[in-house]
Amino acid sequence: MLKILQILTLIGLFVSTTIAQNINVKGKVTDSNGTSLPGVSIIIKDATRGTVTDNDGNYNLSDVPAKGSLIFSFVGYLKNELTINNRTMINVNLENETTSLSEVVVVGYGTQRKVETTGSIASIKSADLTLTPIANVAQGLQARISGVQITQNSSAPGGNVSVRIRGTNSINGSSEPLYVIDGIQVTNGGGVNDVSPLSQINPNDIESVDVLKDASASAIYGSRAANGVVLITTKRGKSGATRVTYDSYFGTQEVNKKIEMLNASEFATLENETFKQTIYANPSSLGQGIDYQDLVFRKAPIQNHQLSITGGSEKTQVSLALNYFNQDGIVINSNFSRYSLRVNLDHRVNKWMKVGTSLLYTNSLSDRVPTGQTSIDQGAVSGSIIGAALAAPPNLLPYREDGSIFPFGDQLNGRYREFSNPIGLAQILNKTTTARLLSNFI
Repeated sequence: MLKILQILTLIGLFVSTTIAQNINVKGKVTDSNGTSLPGVSIIIKDATRGTVTDNDGNYNLSDVPAKGSLIFSFVGYLKNELTINNRTMINVNLENETTSLSEVVVVGYGTQRKVETTGSIASIKSADLTLTPIANVAQGLQARISGVQITQNSSAPGGNVSVRIRGTNSINGSSEPLYVIDGIQVTNGGGVNDVSPLSQINPNDIESVDVLKDASASAIYGSRAANGVVLITTKRGKSGATRVTYDSYFGTQEVNKKIEMLNASEFATLENETFKQTIYANPSSLGQGIDYQDLVFRKAPIQNHQLSITGGSEKTQVSLALNYFNQDGIVINSNFSRYSLRVNLDHRVNKWMKVGTSLLYTNSLSDRVPTGQTSIDQGAVSGSIIGAALAAPPNLLPYREDGSIFPFGDQLNGRYREFSNPIGLAQILNKTTTARLLSNFI
């Protein structure tokens, strides 16, 4: 009987001790700035019980082991585990969980690790784009992106550039990629005689260019992304002291090497031998004659001037840029000029809301001369300045005595009437004025 009483006494002491070790715990959960966090999950370690904080970040747990631990967790914050140590009031500060976005890339409807998208996404920074003077953004991508074919359709100032990301996918349609400039979609026809829309964007305004080669881009932009997507992001303002920057350059362009042609004496001798008759009585008297390459080619200046202003506070940042670009072509009378204004504005309304706007206005003027064949029924000697200059007989005159253009058909009894005077072709100007406004609100 005594042993039974001793056992019951020990059991009572154990139960009373166990009950004494369970306490009520309450407190408040805040972030690193002291702001209350509602909905934080609080779990008793090694148990299935727990609670969540109310709208004010407060919590209350009963029957908690005095020597146990509480686990605090919330989306976007680091998990925190605390030992109770007989405390009945426990306030907790949760730290933000920082995730490196460079480790994940959004592809269509899902995400992939960046290492898995190396072959399908390529990025070019502003410093790489502007290593050489360029009028077209696509020119800055040449030889800098693997697997992307970039072809200069026309060497005329402001001429079009073709970009092939996924090869030639259409016989009748365009194989050009979709261009997205600060969220605005822009298309490029890609024709030889088209004025490239990319030549209307100042390369110095660009922060980065991302090329999406993978077909998953169609999940975001639809069928227009079947040929790939080129994402262009312009520079935005940064908080801090206001910075005023002026950038400019000036240079000249010229033909590196001309094609060696027959002079007038050699040409007359060849004509006599070809037609087995004396067309020219004294070929040696004609001398050197005229190399029309010297008349259609020139030293062409190129210049660029940009004024940029950036700055702002922690809540508002602004970036403003004014640009003037002018490029003469190496063929006489050809020219491309561009004026542009860019304004990017960002403003943080509160902790969870940020608004901004992007504005890009460009006005460009292109003077284009027929440097390529203009139609299928015209030969190179009649439809192209370059072809006409190479085919022009060196013994014919470019100008009359009064300074007017001397048609070849009016010389030597019309013997060379099928040839066009290249100086006359240079007077045929295709003037194109383009004003473009790209604006969005984000």
